[in-house]
Amino acid sequence: MATHKIKNTPVEAVVEIGVPSQVLVDLAFKQKADLIVIGAYGKNREPGKFIGSTTQKVFRNAPCPVLAVKNIVDGRAMKKLVFASLFNEASKPAFVRLKPFIKNVRTVVHFLFINTPEKFIDTGKAEARMAEYAYGQEELLIHRHIYNHEEVEKGIIAFAEKEKAGIIAIASNLRKSNTAYQIGVTDTLLYKTDIPILSVKFE
Repeated sequence: MATHKIKNTPVEAVVEIGVPSQVLVDLAFKQKADLIVIGAYGKNREPGKFIGSTTQKVFRNAPCPVLAVKNIVDGRAMKKLVFASLFNEASKPAFVRLKPFIKNVRTVVHFLFINTPEKFIDTGKAEARMAEYAYGQEELLIHRHIYNHEEVEKGIIAFAEKEKAGIIAIASNLRKSNTAYQIGVTDTLLYKTDIPILSVKFE
């Protein structure tokens, strides 16, 4: 086992045997990890390597936020994070869990509500949801945006690319009764964009 340092940050190399996704999740539990950073296939990978991937399984089972990275990350781009959500009360704890990461990276947060023709809500209601979400988070720099698009996933990507965001964050709920938005969107973003995806679960 080798020990290294990256700019005064200790790094411990660990070699384990087993199914990669399960080993990563088990290690995260054991170490009480605050964040898992995992490499992911780029958007041009073979479709068969996407479904059931290690990244997806870690997203679903990890006890902490998971950041999937496909390419070398520009540190300056990391200063801008897009947090896409329905901004309902149930998902708010997920954003609270992201606060240590946001503070450490010193990133500016862009709340993003995607309005689609199929699930359109009044602009005032969307604004109110985001304002309620931001209440009590005055120590963070938060901008609020409503973006109209025919599809949620494409809207998130279009907005993030327009803003040159370095991270897209999604609050993910693993309960089967409420997975259509969060998990479906997270998986699709992984497939369709090379922007790092940060997933954090809420119960």
